[in-house]
Formats: sequence, structure tokens, C-alpha cells
Amino acid sequence: MSTTSRCNKCRTIYFGDPLPSVCPNCGFADSLEPFRGETMEPEQYLKTQISGDSWEAVRLNAYAAMAEQMGYAQVGIVLRQMAQEEFEHASGFVRHSEFTNDRSEMMERLKRVIEGKKGSRKLKIEGSSQAGVAEDLSLQAWFRTCADDERRHVKNLEWCLKQLQKYL
Repeated sequence: MSTTSRCNKCRTIYFGDPLPSVCPNCGFADSLEPFRGETMEPEQYLKTQISGDSWEAVRLNAYAAMAEQMGYAQVGIVLRQMAQEEFEHASGFVRHSEFTNDRSEMMERLKRVIEGKKGSRKLKIEGSSQAGVAEDLSLQAWFRTCADDERRHVKNLEWCLKQLQKYL
């Protein structure tokens, strides 16, 4: 039976005996220790990373805008770049977890996104109404802008579907 160990520096998990004296991933000596924690299935690692990296991307992008509004353009640039990288991380994990070369499957996925966008638009319109009742005009306008974007996104996705259908 092989042992499970984890590097206490980079957290890479290793399975097997004997343990190397230097972590092959980060190069730290004597950093491997027995690991008795639970590991997840690869699919759960993917879902966790998609969720976590998406969460980070959204917040970093928002904080970039806030920093820029406060006059810290250089901070905004760095935060926006980090947000883009986190978005790429999440996108890469989605590509790995949902990869397909099948055009019909891609079209079905896009149809599901369209339906989600339509629902999201309805919620944004409702949110705009509620913000209006609460007399938060800024939030009301933002909800409305986002609802308009969702409508445009639906049209763009429908165009993409038509392009994919041309060659069926």
C-alpha cells in the first residue's frame, strides 16, 4: 500500500513510496509530510477551481474599477490583469471539464446558455424595478444596463447558433 504525502510548501500531493527528499514540484528539501486529509475526485477539483477563480475574477475586476475611480490607475491596471488571468484559469478548467468536438453538443450547450441569459435578463429587470422602489437610482440604472446587455448577448448567441447550423 502506498503512502500519501503532501508538500508543506506548495501543497502538491504525492502517492507512493519512497518519498523524495526534495519536492519535485517546488524544490524544497524535506518538505514532504504524511497526509491524512481527504482528497477530492478530479471532477470536484475542477468544479472548485471554476467557482473559486470565477469568484476572484469578478471581485478583482470590481476592485480595479474602484481603484481607478479613487485615482489609482496603476493599481487598477494590475488588478484588472489579475482578473483576466483568473478568468482564463476558470475558462481553462471549464474547457477541460466540458470539452467537446461535437458541433451538435456545442449547439445544445449554447441553447442552454441562451435560456440562462433570458432568465438572467428577467431577474435584472425585476432587480431594476426593486431598486427603483428603494429609490436607488444608480443601482436601478445598473440593473437596466445589464439587462440590456443580456438581450444583446442572447442575440449574439443566436447568431453563433445560426453560424454553427449552416454546416450541419
